[in-house]
This record gives sequence, structure tokens and C-alpha cells, in this order.
Amino acid sequence: MIQTLMYFPPTLFWSLWKQAGQIKIETADNYQKASYRNRVHIAGPQGIQPLGIPLLKGKNSQKPYREVVIDNRQTWQRTHWRAITAAYGKSPFFEHYESDLRPLFEQSWEYLFAFNLEALKVVKRLLKMDKEQYVLTEKYEQYPESEDFRQIIRPNRDINHKFVPYVQVFADKTGFVPNLSVLDLLFCMGPEAQRFL
Repeated sequence: MIQTLMYFPPTLFWSLWKQAGQIKIETADNYQKASYRNRVHIAGPQGIQPLGIPLLKGKNSQKPYREVVIDNRQTWQRTHWRAITAAYGKSPFFEHYESDLRPLFEQSWEYLFAFNLEALKVVKRLLKMDKEQYVLTEKYEQYPESEDFRQIIRPNRDINHKFVPYVQVFADKTGFVPNLSVLDLLFCMGPEAQRFL
């Protein structure tokens, strides 16, 4: 299975990875707008709360993903961490994972791909997905449709997948919201998170 590297990917990414056991992460494609590469969906009291990492202006869609530069003139890290803290600060496991995740928002990052890869490594460790492995591709290749998941997980796209509900922070107001960022699952379910993938 081949997949695109995303910003704290939604739970479907992790579920597919767990089922496959190993994934290839695409490193040689061009950046694509309207993807989870620089955006994440977390839970808020009114439902889905999108957060986006700002990018330096230019034709990012024609650039290799690995070369896309974050616009650090904006205080996106502080804004995102505040939003995450506001949404999950009272969740059962926020304090348990805060010290692992906060440094990602305190270090300066130049490239979007590098940030997303480090975030992936941190979450993989927190989910205790020791058996599941990944490799980075070296060049862009075509894959059979049954193995190519690079375009499957996208914002505002209906997904034919049965998600296992779990208790979410704002479920009493919004009901269960499937396929949010893996952060939602981690903060709400803690060590049990992997069971819901």
C-alpha cells in the first residue's frame, strides 16, 4: 500500500496502515491543494474544526512536496497548539501525551514534509504501532489501484469505511464525528486507541 504523508493524519490512514502492516510513504509527488498535507480536522464544540499550516505563497502545486516551505511569519504553531489545548485539554489523556506532542509546536520547521514526517514518528510511537513499518519511496511510480491510496483520504470526500465509535469530548453536542485527526483518538482513548483502528 502506498499513501501520502499528512498533517496528523485522520484515523482512516492509521486503520489502513494497521491492516496492511506496512506502507510506502510517497516522497516524490508534487504538492496538492485541498489535501490533508497541511490541514487537520479536530473536534470542537460546534463539530469539525479545521486547522491549516500556512505555506509560502507561490505555485506549491507544481513543486515537489518535499520542497514546500512553511510560512513561519505567521504564528501557526501557537494558534494550532492553543486550538488543540482548548479542544482536548479536558480529555482523559491530554496530559498523558502533551509532553510528547508540544515540542512539535515549539521547534521551528522549514519544510512541511519534514514536520509531517516527525509528527508521524511521534504518533506511531504513542499508538505503540511497533509491528507496523513504513518505507519512504525514492521515485514516483504507478501502482495497482488496489494498492494506491494516495488520493483516497481527502477533506470533504465521502469515505466508504465503517468507523468504530469511541467517546469523544464533544459527543454530547455533536454526536460521534468519524475520521478526525488521530489526535482526537489519542486524547480520548489513550492506550486503548489502537483498538479503535
